Amino acid sequence: MKFGKYLASRQLELPEYSGYFIDYKALKKLIKQLAGSNHENNLSMDEMQRTLKENKASFFFRVERELDKVNQFYLEKQADLAVNVDLLLRKKSELLSKEYSSASAMRHSISYLNLYQNFKKIHQDLSRLQQFIELNETGFSKVVKKWDKRSKSHTKELFIQTAVSVQPVFHKNDINELSDSVTHSLFELESIMDGDYSAVANYSSNNTSSVRGISRTTPSAEPHPPALPQDEIDQVYASFVTIATVNDPDVKLLARWIENVKSQSTSVERLFTRVLTLAVGNLEISDQFFRQFLEMINWEIDWVVVSRDNFNQTLLHQCCAIAPPVSDQHIVINNGVKVVNHGEQVKHSRKFMVEYIMKNVPEDKLRQLLVVKDYNGRMCIHYAAHARRLDLMELILPVFPREFVDDLDKDSMSALLVAIKHGEFPFVKLLVEHGADCFPRSSDTKLQYLPVNYACKYGNYPILEFLLCQTKDPEKINQQDVEGLFPLHVVSRSGHFRLIKLLMPFAGEANINRRDGLNKWPPLFYAASEGHSKTAEELVACGAQLDVVDDDGYNVLYYCVVQGHIDILNKLLTYAPFCNQRNSHPGASMSLDILEDPDSEDATSLEKTDGIPDLKLPPPILPLRRYGHNFLEQKVLIEVIFPRDRSDFIRLFDSSTNLKPGRITLVSNNLESIPRNVLLPVGEERTSVFQADVDALADFRIDFEIFPKFGTRLIAKTSALEFAQGNSFGEVHLPLFDLRLKNIGELRLNYQVIYPFSGSLLETSKFDTYWKSSTNFIKNRQSLKLNAAGVLSPNNFLSPPMPKKDGEMVVDVPVTAPPSSVVTATSLSGEYLRIKVCLLNDGTPVVCPHWSISITESIELYLPNLKLEQLTSITNNLFDYERVLRDLSAMGADDIGLIKKLLRIIYLPLTTVLNVVHPQINLNLEFVFPSQYEMNQLPFVSNISQQLNSFIDLTLTSVFDHVRSQVEANHPTRSIIFLSSNSLVCKILNWKQPNFPVFLLMNGISYSAKTHQFVSRTTNGLPWSEHLHDPRRSVSGDAPQISEVAYAQELSIRSIKEAVNFTMANNLIGLVCSIHLLDLVPKLVPLIRSKGLLLVASSDYIGGDDENEEAQIQMELDAYTRTDVNGLRFDDVLSFKGDICM
Repeated sequence: MKFGKYLASRQLELPEYSGYFIDYKALKKLIKQLAGSNHENNLSMDEMQRTLKENKASFFFRVERELDKVNQFYLEKQADLAVNVDLLLRKKSELLSKEYSSASAMRHSISYLNLYQNFKKIHQDLSRLQQFIELNETGFSKVVKKWDKRSKSHTKELFIQTAVSVQPVFHKNDINELSDSVTHSLFELESIMDGDYSAVANYSSNNTSSVRGISRTTPSAEPHPPALPQDEIDQVYASFVTIATVNDPDVKLLARWIENVKSQSTSVERLFTRVLTLAVGNLEISDQFFRQFLEMINWEIDWVVVSRDNFNQTLLHQCCAIAPPVSDQHIVINNGVKVVNHGEQVKHSRKFMVEYIMKNVPEDKLRQLLVVKDYNGRMCIHYAAHARRLDLMELILPVFPREFVDDLDKDSMSALLVAIKHGEFPFVKLLVEHGADCFPRSSDTKLQYLPVNYACKYGNYPILEFLLCQTKDPEKINQQDVEGLFPLHVVSRSGHFRLIKLLMPFAGEANINRRDGLNKWPPLFYAASEGHSKTAEELVACGAQLDVVDDDGYNVLYYCVVQGHIDILNKLLTYAPFCNQRNSHPGASMSLDILEDPDSEDATSLEKTDGIPDLKLPPPILPLRRYGHNFLEQKVLIEVIFPRDRSDFIRLFDSSTNLKPGRITLVSNNLESIPRNVLLPVGEERTSVFQADVDALADFRIDFEIFPKFGTRLIAKTSALEFAQGNSFGEVHLPLFDLRLKNIGELRLNYQVIYPFSGSLLETSKFDTYWKSSTNFIKNRQSLKLNAAGVLSPNNFLSPPMPKKDGEMVVDVPVTAPPSSVVTATSLSGEYLRIKVCLLNDGTPVVCPHWSISITESIELYLPNLKLEQLTSITNNLFDYERVLRDLSAMGADDIGLIKKLLRIIYLPLTTVLNVVHPQINLNLEFVFPSQYEMNQLPFVSNISQQLNSFIDLTLTSVFDHVRSQVEANHPTRSIIFLSSNSLVCKILNWKQPNFPVFLLMNGISYSAKTHQFVSRTTNGLPWSEHLHDPRRSVSGDAPQISEVAYAQELSIRSIKEAVNFTMANNLIGLVCSIHLLDLVPKLVPLIRSKGLLLVASSDYIGGDDENEEAQIQMELDAYTRTDVNGLRFDDVLSFKGDICM
């Protein structure tokens, strides 16, 4: 989301701050105006420099005024909060130093309850102020960055450090101190609530406020009657609750209590009002008891009093906030016997009180009472809507002042919006009938949610239908919300496809292709990007155009492919417009703006004119990403991974303080490891939040400390104590403890342990790493057959020369001599023959055509469940392996066709195959290992995940030993590359060695020649359905359960976005992607390659027939020729285009 829209949406959550935020939109307009003025006339260099300086002064003058506005408001707000915090700390001091008759008397006292509520209230105020600070800090940083991009200057660092960061609003010391004081006090009060009185015992009467330098003057308030003695209220309230909560309340005892109160107090009405205000929310007290009490005192209650100790609420607020019973059924069946559930028999609707207020409070006072707003800005109708109290709403609305019915609370919510959010159609209808505005106008000066857009977001059909019937004016309905979205865009992003036909009569064909103000997208783009298949289908049926491109030049297919939504892609491909566009390939000069900052503008052509040196570091001499990667030698790598864009991996149990984790600190006992401080939620660009390489796992520990975003007061802590046992990857749940060692929550995280190669690595002094090759790339390449169009024929990659036919020509490529230095995995040109490598149960790597072997027509055994002896006993009965090995060793580069046929049927140890395959044949080893999802779905043995490290080590040992043996025998060495569709295998391979490049194989997408559609597959080819397997969506009970980690692993081989992110994060050399996918969306090629990755197109069509095979091959080769990819994988051979310069 663009920051301007994001800031506007956040201002809705903080309406009391809305006038004091940075005016980001106005500053953006000023940048455009100043940048545009430089191009009005042809200016000389001196004039251009002078103009730029004038513009710079004008811009930064305006920025400084915005900074003054934000800072001045913060100082006023912070001073007010500091005074209130100091007052509460003094009240806490009085409470803790006071003597009580019993230990439990304190936590049941009204003073304690009021103090606790006030600390919660001020904690909420601090949280909102902290959000205000954070948003403005980001706003100033982004707007100066935007100026730098437009003016081609580098003033951001200097201005932020000298003008922004020095302001008190961004110091954060004072706000952190206040936050720590409040958090500490809340923990102390909660400990008392839990029966831990250590805070009282340890409290010193000499303790002073932790907030120093603050005036002790209390803030001014409206005059109100003197407060009743607190001790008197405590005693009266406690005795009232005791009488009211017995199983069968005694009316005579209540009467004696009333007489006793009357005889001892001079302010009887105020005292009874105070008791009722405190007790009305107690759901253990029945309506009947309250009615008896009120009748005995002749209803002598001040019904319009505002309780300043209870968030400025009235009795009417509290009555409306009480939710109705969950069910009217109070009888349960226990072994055939009806048992009355006594707890559900307590009637606590408080409806009779509201009825009394409506009938007996004078009209002028009733009008004032109805519109009273509590601390949260909510009126009684807000609470009735939140609690779903239709019965009370029907009593209140007929007399409620209509001019106040649309008033917003501090969350920018009206009663109508609350009802829409909860899906309460009767409430919506009732509110609209009594004057609620269905179509308010949102503007820059008055930001608010729009009811129609809000109903579209939550997908309630009856509510939206009712709202649409309230007008015939399409302009009222089709309004942009604060994010810039129209109703159809909101529906498309949320996936509520049933609402589309409801909106169409008001939207029309023009609006169904209308671009929004957020991403400049039509609705179809949102449905495709979010993966809502039915929504996309409905939009197309209603007239959505398929040939629309956004401002970056991308069509809807691009977003389907990038996000990996193959179901939507297939549906869109069935429509005619795309059939004619599939082979259209725009030039390489197309825009790559998607890689730029979303808020960026086109920069001007002016150069920097001031003489101040730029605060910009020089570029690195050797870009690390291009020249290789780190690898493990003797260390063990541990990664701790948190879910991205989510904060529910930290779950706090029933904390009344509502403390939200803002950051988490990770500290290990490894002295070489630097502590990590991670802000929450974890950003999308992060895949791992903590990495540590240690000598051994036995003594390794990680401490997790959770803090609020502001302040240093610890919320919770836990430790991960054992990584040495178990799998190399997995998910753990750790208990969270507070300072009292009380379990207050749970931390859920994923981890990966990568061990170093257990054998002997290739010596870097003798064997170059793949990014340091000095060898000639094209080695031992035979004559290649070209067709009449001059295109390579895939049937003859690495195949022997054939007689020339009509229309064909043979090109002789000279064979280069072996270089003097030994090179292993550095030749990224030429052709590489695929060899599939799978593990056995004992970790032995074997060459195989598939990860299973058929022993009968209906029975297959999975190789990971077998040991080498068991596999040998099976295969010896199928093949004469002595003859196979003799034939294989006699074949050279001219016999590639026969070698490929043998590799499709044999099961042999990798070491054996490496020794018999001719060294002139380069190899790409494809590692076959089940993903987490496949382990759960297929009958693999339980220890297969524990064999992964052994499998990769034994495979590398075979490869390294083979390379060494070839060198020792003075034989020419072959080039080898590694591939795998299992992302974890790719990651481990790259960490264990530096000699061989690793590619991620995107096997999750295949192309069906029969259906002419793409097919979603798992890592190793199982059927996959997006809407059934996505754990983030509600699915049917028949769908297999899948964890988020397993889903992310599958998504990384189906989504271009996830594949690129994974490849870059783990320093892989590149990825292998479907050539049909790249041909369909050719703009993917420059985008992927711009990330510094190698891109190999893969022939992946399935289910074709012999008649169309040649046409299919020709189509793939044509696509290969058109696209600017680095190589092609076809018919078990991977061929690179020319020399790949690293």
